[in-house]
Amino acid sequence: MATLLSFSSYCRFPLYDNDFGWGRPTWVGSPALTYKNLVLFMDTKEGGGIEAYVSLEEEVMAKFECDSELLS
Repeated sequence: MATLLSFSSYCRFPLYDNDFGWGRPTWVGSPALTYKNLVLFMDTKEGGGIEAYVSLEEEVMAKFECDSELLS
């Protein structure tokens, strides 16, 4: 049985440029993902990389964490 995944990206949104009076954020993250089977991408602070937030069913996550291609 196939697992349907949803993907979204906040990449290129100027999240680290926001200043609400305390200065720019030291880190931007997503609150707890309440949706299952969601992958969310965000730029790193330096802009040289991407963080991936992954929310999967427990048994699917166990397989995902052991995937040799992902870990290489």
